[in-house]
Amino acid sequence: MAALQFDAVVDTMVAEERAHGAALAEGFFPDAPQDGWQDRVDSIHTIERATGILRREMAEVFADYDLEPMIAYFETDAAQIILGLEASARAAFSDQSLVEAIQADIDGLIAARPELFDQIQDYIEYTDLVEQNVQAAFLSNVAFAAGLIEGGQFQGMAPERLAAEMWAGEDATRADTENWLNAFLMTAYGPANPEDLQIYINSALTPDGTILNAAINRAFQRLYAETSFDMGQAVAEFMGGDEI
Repeated sequence: MAALQFDAVVDTMVAEERAHGAALAEGFFPDAPQDGWQDRVDSIHTIERATGILRREMAEVFADYDLEPMIAYFETDAAQIILGLEASARAAFSDQSLVEAIQADIDGLIAARPELFDQIQDYIEYTDLVEQNVQAAFLSNVAFAAGLIEGGQFQGMAPERLAAEMWAGEDATRADTENWLNAFLMTAYGPANPEDLQIYINSALTPDGTILNAAINRAFQRLYAETSFDMGQAVAEFMGGDEI
């Protein structure tokens, strides 16, 4: 996994999820005692746990497929530069004000770099990034809802129904995802060498690339599902006898 630079991405994700704990408290139990809440959130979202889940899921794929040629490619200097650009942009996008500023200027960015935008649209299509992210969001919501119910809240409701009621909606999520991906990838890939970026994109089209991308998506979906379930249980516990 070192070649894929997961560690940098995990650092960012864990920090984001820990910071999101305050918003959950405000949304679900604003008037209840919150002593120990942040400690509980921090115990659910740890770098060690996240890395362990990703390694476990990826190991299952590597046991079934020989992906060493793909890993060898990702270890090249050109691929490492692009992966590093992705990781740096992902960390920067923790700042919502920066994301909003880039999204507001996206038309200008596209007009200035139409060839790059075309490459990015190909990459999004090849890897089915929008649908993968929309599916991951819904599955995380279902897991969170299941945790709420397991923790004693919203008894009698199916997790899928509760998740659908809490979710912003598939169409809205898809539109937000498209906007975010365009802003993120234009930022991440802007400094990349166009030829190296095309090779990187083309790698996603190979059979090994397809298997690897599917494995990565599944691994992160599992990570979010497990932590979301635990967060749902934690929220239910702190809500006590109150339901929203």
